[in-house]
Amino acid sequence: IPNIVNLIDGLDGLAGGFGMFLCLTMAFIGHYQGQPDVAAVSLTMAGALGGFLIFNLPPAKIFLGDGGSMPIGFTIAAVTMAIPFDSSGVVPFLLGSLLVAVPALDMGAVIVSRRRRGVSVFVGGRDHMNHRLFRHLNSERSVSLVLFASQGSLSVRYQGVQSNIN
Repeated sequence: IPNIVNLIDGLDGLAGGFGMFLCLTMAFIGHYQGQPDVAAVSLTMAGALGGFLIFNLPPAKIFLGDGGSMPIGFTIAAVTMAIPFDSSGVVPFLLGSLLVAVPALDMGAVIVSRRRRGVSVFVGGRDHMNHRLFRHLNSERSVSLVLFASQGSLSVRYQGVQSNIN
């Protein structure tokens, strides 16, 4: 998860926005499952990211970088492990996949694309989802809004599925 958050940080505000949506979703889950510590940590991180986004949305005045995206991903991963799930493990895995679906699909598509072209997956490039959308939308704000809406809808869907399971 830290690497997924780091890799989505290609345009102003993306990693912070995704982190905020993920933290808000985890806060809901923590509250719904009676885990006030999960809810508190998640809301604290979501609030911090919300304050950061004021200055990081396009055009950004401050930047996240690796030193910011990795702790966000680590916090998300650590809090996720503190959430109790059912004993099967299948349902939490599938539902958890919804939480990181947009950045994980981006990462997977980039790896496949680079392997097909014979390019190292460790070399930077402009083949991420946000760069492809930017070529069509010509606006960092529009790209951010499309990707935030995608992740936000998956987070809302996750919350609905999770509440139906319990």
